This record gives sequence, C-alpha cells and structure tokens, in this order.
Amino acid sequence: QHQHQQQSHQHHGGRTPYVDFRMLTAQAEEKVREIEPRPEEQARRAQLVEFITALTRQQWPDARYEVYGSAANKYCLRGADMDVSLFVNEIGAEDMEFSDDEDINFEYTKGERTKPSEGRFAVKQWQEKQERLKTERQERRAKSMAEDVMRETDAAGENAAEGGAAAGEHGDAARSHSTDASAEHPQPAPSERKSSESPGNLAKQNIVMRLGRMLRRAGMENVLPLPRARIPIVKFRHPGLRMACDICINNKLATENTRLLNMYADLDPRVRPLCLLVKFWAKQKDINTPRAGTLSSYAFVNLVIFFLQTRKRPVLPVLQQIRSPLSLGASNIIDGFDCYFCDDMDYLMSLGFGPNVNMNRESLGQLLLEFFKYFATNIFNFHDDVISVRLGHTISKEEKEWTPKSNSRRDRYWWCIEDPFETSHNLGRVADKDSLYTMRGEFIRAYKALSEGRFEEMFEAIPKPAVAAAAGGGAGAGATSAAQAATPMLPQSQPQLQ
Repeated sequence: QHQHQQQSHQHHGGRTPYVDFRMLTAQAEEKVREIEPRPEEQARRAQLVEFITALTRQQWPDARYEVYGSAANKYCLRGADMDVSLFVNEIGAEDMEFSDDEDINFEYTKGERTKPSEGRFAVKQWQEKQERLKTERQERRAKSMAEDVMRETDAAGENAAEGGAAAGEHGDAARSHSTDASAEHPQPAPSERKSSESPGNLAKQNIVMRLGRMLRRAGMENVLPLPRARIPIVKFRHPGLRMACDICINNKLATENTRLLNMYADLDPRVRPLCLLVKFWAKQKDINTPRAGTLSSYAFVNLVIFFLQTRKRPVLPVLQQIRSPLSLGASNIIDGFDCYFCDDMDYLMSLGFGPNVNMNRESLGQLLLEFFKYFATNIFNFHDDVISVRLGHTISKEEKEWTPKSNSRRDRYWWCIEDPFETSHNLGRVADKDSLYTMRGEFIRAYKALSEGRFEEMFEAIPKPAVAAAAGGGAGAGATSAAQAATPMLPQSQPQLQ
C-alpha cells in the first residue's frame, strides 16, 4: 500500500500544516479522469491518421505515418492536437516545382514569422524587407569578422582553428528538438541557416508545401505550412473530426523520443497521472507557451520524470544508463545522437522497477506535493544546475558550457533542461529572467495551495488580464510586475512529511 495519510500535531504551540494524502490522492485521481482523453477521441485520432495516409499516398505511394508526442506517449490531455511524422522518400523532392500562381493562398500571421499573403504587393514588401535585414546582418557579421582578424593578426594559427571549432559547437547548441516544434516555429538562427538550406531540408520544405496544398484541396481548415521553421511542418484542422494536427517529415528522433517516454509511463502507474496533472496545471496557469518565454509541455514531462528519478527511493530508473545482458555495447544512432535506452522490462523488474515491484510507496498525492515543493523551494538550484533525465541527476551549467560567457548573448540559460537525446538542446532556452520569475511564482502558489488543502484552487485558470500582461512583449516581458504583486510567500512551516 502506498502512503496515504499523515497525522497533524502541535509544534511550538501552533498547528503545523496538515496534509491528508489519502484525500489528496483521491482528488488527484478524480482530476485525471476529468482531463484525460475520452475513448471516442482516441477513435477520431485513428480516423485522422487513416485520412492522412490515404491522401498522401496519392502523391507518395510508399508513405507511412507515425504518431508522436502526447497523442502517442500516454501523456495526452483531453482535446489536445495530434502530432504526426510522415515518412517518405525525399529523393528528388528538392526539385519539385511549385508555382506562386497556383490557386492556393495560405494565410500567415505576423506571429508565425513567415511570408504573409495579404496580397502580392504585401508579399513583395515583406521579401524586400527580409532581404534588407539579411544584407544588414551579413554586413555586421563581415565587419565583426574583419575586426577579429585585425586583432588576431599576430596570434598563432591554431587560434583561428579553435575559433572555428567553437562556432561549430554553438551551431549544435542552437538546434531545436522536434517535440516542441509544434509549439513554436521561429525562423532558423543564423548558425542554423546553412543546414536549413541543405538539399535534405529543402526537400522537406517542398514536401511540406505540397502537402499543404493537398490538404487545402481536400477541404481541411486552417492549413498553414511552415517550411522555414527549424522543423518544417504543416498545421491544419479536420472539420469533420474536429481535430487539429501538425505534420512533419521523416522525424525519426521524435518518434524514438516518444518510445522513451512510453517506456517510462509503462514502468509505474503513478507516472502518467502525475504528468497529466502537471501539464494541465501549466496549461491553466498559461506557463506552457514557449513563444511567450515559458516551457513546452514536453519540458514539463521531462521535469516530472527527472523528479521521479531522484526520489530517495527512485520511482523511475535512468533508462539511458542501464545495460541489460542483451544490450551490452548496443547503440541507436539517429541524426548523430545516441538514442539508446533499456527497454527490457523483465530485466528492469529484476532491478526493482516496474508495476507492483517498486520499493517506493509514496502515493500519487504525496508525489504531487513533493514535485511542486522541489521547484518552489531551494531544493533545485536554478542558478547553477542543469536537469538531466539522461543521467538521472543534475550537472553544472559550467560543465555543459551553458553559461552566457561560453556562448552568444542571444542564448538564455535561466532554466536549463537537457534534452534526453539531443543533448546539445536546452529545453528551457526560451525562458528569460521575467518568465522564470513568473513560472517560479506559479510553482510556489501550487505548493502553498496543496499544503493547505486547496486542491481545486491550484487548477483554477489564470485571469485573462494576467494572461495578456504575461504574453505581451514576448519571452515573459511584462509579466514581472504582475508576478511580483501576486507571488505568495512559502508556507510559514513546511508540511510534515513521512
């Protein structure tokens, strides 16, 4: 039996916070039933995949699809979009011919940071502006390089080679992961532009545009190809099935990542509900929008998994560090990253991990409270540490070279969360000082509410004016004053935990 209940007692003449874990667990389980997808929603997802497959095989007979992200990894909330990777032969796709005079006009908003379609004159103005900005950037870069050369004229030849290596490392660190690409679609950074214009990526861009036109002709709504996103993608909504979907091309890394998260969910029945509760809480508090400077839902799932790995008696193992007798020396290289993890359930159960064998007996309610305590108090060191699901413990920002002095001023390292596979990618890179303050304030509020038995209050949606204030200015700008006014103090005394 998991721990459910805790007794209150008198301490120094005053009553300490009382936490009834039995009640908290029951409330948490009921909330999960309210927010998880209904069976009919899962059926509509299957129908949507069938529709996409039939449509695309008209153009690519060998096409196949794999659902990835929350719709496939057991952490899906009710009404969530679906993410799909189209696997198709890219050979020759970079030579596809697309004409601007086709009778298809995609509507782009300013927020998508891509070509608008308010008319040909507007498009021309946008193109001229982009060319002008590109030229200005190139001139600034050339001037900076010339100044560097002049300063280093007398330096040894190897210094230039070291500078080139550092630039290459920065390019790797700037790359984005697929699973939160559906939440944010900025243009590639200068260091990524070369790879984004490679034949392979050009093929994906062309496929995305062709697919967008096919979806529009098939009667889909809100069709929006984003060929210039770091991960080329097309967004649309199926009106009959009432479901939105994002499609990317040949994204093997994302599908393997989904398999890893599924494995973690299968290892313990507390993992999925805890992730759902945290994701729903972040959504209600409007702190799961990367383009506004807050974390993606995928990043929050990684926080939960890391927390469960680091309990005194771990709820979850560190799958990427475990080698079963059958996997010694094995590797799984995808896009240059080692995506190996142990998926031998029998071996993991022999180590004490798995349904009904785990020695950790904390209830769902206790884990929920402890999760928010971990990030609300000073247990996690935001200033110095990086969260690593791959290793199952924190590592220093200095060790990762995720510090401003090690990288360009454009990079942000306020909250560092290492992607399990794409280890050069910081899932918290979107956060700045203001948005981190806002998110930390919500963690403190949630911990205080749970400590005082106000479970439902924790999931109340943030008022609309506060959303507008937090979103204005992007990347958390403008949220500080609101957060400062509303951020609560931690409980005077910590809840008594057994």
